[in-house]
Amino acid sequence: MKDISKPRNITRIFSVAIYGSYGEGPSASVYLGHRCVLLHADAAGTLHAEIDGQAVHPLDAGRLLDLGKRDGHVELVAEEIHPDPTTIGNTRASKLHRLMARAGIPGSQHYGFASAALDRNVTSLAALTEQEARQVWAFLCETHPAIVAA
Repeated sequence: MKDISKPRNITRIFSVAIYGSYGEGPSASVYLGHRCVLLHADAAGTLHAEIDGQAVHPLDAGRLLDLGKRDGHVELVAEEIHPDPTTIGNTRASKLHRLMARAGIPGSQHYGFASAALDRNVTSLAALTEQEARQVWAFLCETHPAIVAA
């Protein structure tokens, strides 16, 4: 079963402004600098990090972001979600939805049907792997043989 608890194939770029203090009171704050933090979780869920274009350990990037939140300003500049190339995607999922509907399965039961076919919880047909989509199709053909003739 695929673990979907971690974000995958996502890149986020943060702008971090750091301020320091040289005394007490609001006028004692001084601008220390600006950093660019890039975080990327690959398809395997492994986290990669860069600070100002240099590869760093993800914990170091996390510490800088925490410092920016505490003593400065952090802004999400960009976020890119890259589709997982191992999944069937929206176009194929839509086709699978249409085939289930043609077989007479109500739309509200499509995810339950796929869950039964795979013996695991399914919340998105687009997130199915090719092999899983074929299992759902085979289960559909087995339980609704008229769909094969159509």
